[in-house]
Amino acid sequence: MVLAKRVGAILKESRESRKLSVRDVARETNMTPKYIEALEAEDYSQFPGETYTTGFLRSYAEYLNLDSDHILNLYRGIQIDQSQSPVEELTRSTSSISFSMPDRQYIVGGIAIAVIVGVIALFATGTVSLPEFGGGGGDDVACSNRTLQEVLLPAEGVTPGLETMSKENALTFRQDSTNVKMCLDGIDRTRPERTVAVMRIIVDGAEAYSFEAAEGESVILDPTIESLSGLTKPLIVTPRVLGESTARVQIEPGAADSQVDSNMIRVTLEFVQDSYIEWVNDGVIHNGVYMKAGQRRTLEAVNRLEIKVGNGAGVRIIRAGMPPRLAGPPGKIVKMSYRKIPDPLDPARTKIEEQIQVAP
Repeated sequence: MVLAKRVGAILKESRESRKLSVRDVARETNMTPKYIEALEAEDYSQFPGETYTTGFLRSYAEYLNLDSDHILNLYRGIQIDQSQSPVEELTRSTSSISFSMPDRQYIVGGIAIAVIVGVIALFATGTVSLPEFGGGGGDDVACSNRTLQEVLLPAEGVTPGLETMSKENALTFRQDSTNVKMCLDGIDRTRPERTVAVMRIIVDGAEAYSFEAAEGESVILDPTIESLSGLTKPLIVTPRVLGESTARVQIEPGAADSQVDSNMIRVTLEFVQDSYIEWVNDGVIHNGVYMKAGQRRTLEAVNRLEIKVGNGAGVRIIRAGMPPRLAGPPGKIVKMSYRKIPDPLDPARTKIEEQIQVAP
């Protein structure tokens, strides 16, 4: 218990010695005050899981220029100390109990009964299930066994309506001659400060493509992605309202010319949390700007593009032919570099090389 207090005391004393308030730290690290106070109070129950606890603990320690490995070792020592039984409980002598060995036939019979009961329990709890015969296994992951709800895509430039998605239905629509099905896998609330709708889309019966988006966050589904190649132009999906198990989304067509020009380096940054950004395209330096959650910025260059963001987990990278992904861990400065290099398979052509570096 002394170690538990020591972890919190180290963090709090270090913060106060720097004349920083909890809100100052929150603003600099993009951590919420609730989690900062929880770390200083050793109230680890505030975090969704062990991974989040250690991640925030390391980030906070590094921000305060503390030895993060030492802090984590102290924390792990607390967990071990709290999970172990008292020494006297482990070493207490037990009273002797005399018994006679039962006959061998009773032992065998008892073991057989225990095995049968165990197998029944596994099937009853769903841990083990009987194989299904005659059913299409692949289609089950493609939004099957749901009520189909047909919707119409709006014309370009027309504000789309809201469509409700749940785990009971699937939306179907046509883009020109292409059949599209879209469904909701669920609402993921396991990440601190970021609740997302997890969705799948199936284009003309191809492999399902999974993606996710937070409330108010737009995701561009680009035909250059292999499983979405049946689309004639990009689709833009934006969840507007996330409920406990439902999502109300807008689905609209993107402009045909929004597909990436192969002769340009183009990177779209979607800000899911507030973050600072600065960039250099083809040697032209752009002063840093502060972007708010929900905003988006597309950066282009002919030969080289360099980007620096102040909060890796607050920025989603969107590039043609690649699934969207976060730039890096929360509160970390991330540097991204893109340049054209000769294609090793065809020297007459170029490809874009990406390098991502997380600052220590």
